[in-house]
Amino acid sequence: MSLGLIRLDTMRVAVLQTDPSYRNLISDVVKRLDHTCVTFGDGLVLSKALSRSTVDC
Repeated sequence: MSLGLIRLDTMRVAVLQTDPSYRNLISDVVKRLDHTCVTFGDGLVLSKALSRSTVDC
């Protein structure tokens, strides 16, 4: 999808959102921008995942 913007490297984005509807919406937008999205509904699970891996934002 092109928005007329300069193409940047693909990022790996972590999303923390307890509401599944918003979590899915945010994930869809991030993926449409050609980034990888990892979603979490719980902060503790996110924290544990980040201790084993990294994200760009």
